[in-house]
Amino acid sequence: MNVLKGIADVLTTKRAPRGLTGALGTPLPWFPTTKAFRETCSHFADLPSDPDLENTLCEVHYIHHTLRHYLLPTTLPDDNLDLCKKMLRSLETRRDLTSLVLRETSILDTMFGISQFRKPPPYEPPDLQRRVVSLNNHWKLLNANPTPLSRGYATSHSPPLMQRDYELTLTLEQAAEAELHYRLWRTNRDRKVSYLKGHPPEPIKARTVTRGEIASDAVWEAPPWTPEEMGKAPEDRRIKFEPLYQPIESQAVPLDWVNPGSSPVFTTPEEERRWDVVRRRLNERKNRQVEHARKLMTEKNGQGAAR
Repeated sequence: MNVLKGIADVLTTKRAPRGLTGALGTPLPWFPTTKAFRETCSHFADLPSDPDLENTLCEVHYIHHTLRHYLLPTTLPDDNLDLCKKMLRSLETRRDLTSLVLRETSILDTMFGISQFRKPPPYEPPDLQRRVVSLNNHWKLLNANPTPLSRGYATSHSPPLMQRDYELTLTLEQAAEAELHYRLWRTNRDRKVSYLKGHPPEPIKARTVTRGEIASDAVWEAPPWTPEEMGKAPEDRRIKFEPLYQPIESQAVPLDWVNPGSSPVFTTPEEERRWDVVRRRLNERKNRQVEHARKLMTEKNGQGAAR
C-alpha cells in the first residue's frame, strides 16, 4: 500500500455528466441537479463517532488488506496461511457487519475478486478458496445493494455465515500494523469527504426505489418520480429515481486540499519508520507474487501444449 495513494489525486474535479444512466446502461430521463439536491442526496458523509464502529472498521479493513495481499494474484509455496484462515473465520462469524462496514472497508470487493479471479495453486489448503467462495455467495444473497441513503445502512447487521462465537486475536505487531493501515485509510477517506461535502459531485447513475427503502423524509422528497409515476395521481405515486455516484476512490479531489480537522498520520518518527518497513515488505512480497504467478501460468500453458 502506498502512503501517498489517496493523496495523489488529479488537480481538478472531473467534468460532471449531463444526466443519469441506469445500472445496466439503460438511459434514464435527464433532470438537472442543484447543489442543494446533491448535498441532500450525497453518499459522502463523516463516519459516526463510535468506538465500537472504529474497532470494527479497523479490524475488517486489516482483514481486507491482508487477504488481498496474501491471496491475490496467488499465494507463495512458503506462505503460512494460518492468519488468513483466522481472518476468514472472523468474517464467517462476525455479527457487527453492517452495509456501511462492508462497503467502507472494501471487503466486499476483495472477497468478490478472490472468489472470481484466481485459481488456487496445488500447494494451497483445499478448503481456503471454497470458504472464500461460500462467504462471497452468502453476502451476495444478503446484499440488496444498499447505499448510504438506504434504511438501516449503518445500523442493520448482516447475519453471519456461521452461527458460532469466534474472536480474532492479533499479535502486538499485527495489531500495530492494523492501526497504521487504518489510520492511513481513514485520514485519506476523511480528507476526501471534507472536500466532497462542500463540493458535492454530480450523480452518474440512478436506480428506482420506493419510500420504504430510503432512510429519511428529507432524502425521499428530493429525487424525481419516474416518468410512469408522473402519469399517476399524486397519491398513487410510489417509485422515484435514487441518484448513484462514483465510489469515493474514484472521486477527484484537488491535490492541495487539506482537511481542516485532520491530524498527522504519523505521530512520531518511529511510526513513520515502522510504516516504511511495512511498505517495503509489502512491495517486495508483491513482486515475488507477480513473478510466481507468471511461472504458474507458464507451467500451465506448457502442460496444455504438451497435451
